[in-house]
Amino acid sequence: MSDAVPAAFLTRWIALQEENRRLRQQVAEWSMERTALQEEIIRLQAMNDELRRDNAHLRERNAELANRNGERRVGQGVSCPRGCAARRAG
Repeated sequence: MSDAVPAAFLTRWIALQEENRRLRQQVAEWSMERTALQEEIIRLQAMNDELRRDNAHLRERNAELANRNGERRVGQGVSCPRGCAARRAG
């Protein structure tokens, strides 16, 4: 039996190795992109939680003012003591 490898087999093997390398590189790039997107999701979820807390606080404050005045103050601006508008802008 000969140890010689047919040229066609060797050429095909080299091509498959190159494709394997390219696909591994693509997987690595997608993995980095996925990590970045997961970090963005975490950041946006934290921002959403903060905005929900601010909204709840403002609703409570609005209800307190309405009760104090004996009226319902819907849609009238109440300032957020924690600076929620500044955080949204940033």
